[in-house]
Amino acid sequence: MERTLKHLDADNCPIHISFDVDGIDPLYAPGTGTKVKEGLTYSEAMYICRRAAATHNLVGFDLVEINPLLEPA
Repeated sequence: MERTLKHLDADNCPIHISFDVDGIDPLYAPGTGTKVKEGLTYSEAMYICRRAAATHNLVGFDLVEINPLLEPA
């Protein structure tokens, strides 16, 4: 994250995150149609979001490819 934020010059530009649920391990996010074993853990996904927010330049966020019908009851 540090290298990515430095590359983006995150202290001086707006950041928008489009977070695709497919990248999260299905153990933590089963509500996706394209399951990826050994994807991001809950902690890793949260770290990415929190670290981007900590720049104070996060201007937008969307969470994509969630299918509530695939979530366990």
